[in-house]
Amino acid sequence: MTGTLTESLAKLKASEKRAQTEQMGPELRYPQAHPQMVIDEPVSYRTLIPAFLQAMDEIGKYGFDKYGDNSFEARARKGDHSRGDMERTKPEEIGKHAHEHFNAYLRGEKHDHFGTLIHQLAAAAFNCMMESHFANLAAERSK
Repeated sequence: MTGTLTESLAKLKASEKRAQTEQMGPELRYPQAHPQMVIDEPVSYRTLIPAFLQAMDEIGKYGFDKYGDNSFEARARKGDHSRGDMERTKPEEIGKHAHEHFNAYLRGEKHDHFGTLIHQLAAAAFNCMMESHFANLAAERSK
């Protein structure tokens, strides 16, 4: 009986997830995302702060709105690790941008778009994550 209930709950959850996905525009359908951007199973990160991760996600969405097909998110969804010919994707520029956000935080300056300090730090962290993607550092974990 427990197995049947568990299976039923899993099917219901999958059905709800499909319904939510169908309501989203094509630009938000993560099942189309690159495998590195999708976590199919529940994951618990004991040492990470949800509010900070949410701020990072908001920074990413803001970048997507700003840069569209040239955004980190759009390129990462395709599994594109190339830096292209954009100045802003060079490692030095990404590091400089992360440093600028961190220094602004240290000066007490709130993020220019979101108006919060947490978003200033999240922007610094997001830039570090982008560099990790472009340098394909996730591949180190599979070795």
